[in-house]
Amino acid sequence: DAPTGLVATALSERSIQLTWAAVSGATGYRVERQPVGGTFAQIAEVTPTSYTDAGLTPGTAYNYRVRTVVNTSVSGPSESVSEQTLGQELAGNITAVRQLSADTVYILKGTVQVHDGGEVRIPAGTTILGDKVSQGTLLVLQGGRIIAEGTAMDPIVFTSAQAPGSRQKGDWGGV
Repeated sequence: DAPTGLVATALSERSIQLTWAAVSGATGYRVERQPVGGTFAQIAEVTPTSYTDAGLTPGTAYNYRVRTVVNTSVSGPSESVSEQTLGQELAGNITAVRQLSADTVYILKGTVQVHDGGEVRIPAGTTILGDKVSQGTLLVLQGGRIIAEGTAMDPIVFTSAQAPGSRQKGDWGGV
């Protein structure tokens, strides 16, 4: 029998924890991951009824399923679940200096407005993802400033928060 009760929980920008109900007689479980728009592939074989998938891309959605192993037999897959890794939310009004960091992935939620006297400083190598549901948008109003210091070797990336392969025109509002 395939495992039931599969739950995926984002723990951080780079990890998702999976838990499921034990299957009587199981000698192990095969964990499979699918990037949204990709195909399922086995990423681990474990004996406990939990697994933490680490080293993931921040702000990215993944699908998971689990198979039961009983000696040399393998069950069909469980129902799949989806979860997105965390990213630091960038939302609301910016009225003072907001310094971003290249080691953090940001997710634009709704319309983020840089007001007169406000400033967003974006260092080289920073990634900013636009949320599809809220149409994440960065709007710089008159008197507001954006200081973007990307380079050819270390660009600033603005893109959709949808998984690669699933991104489409209009996923987010833009800059």
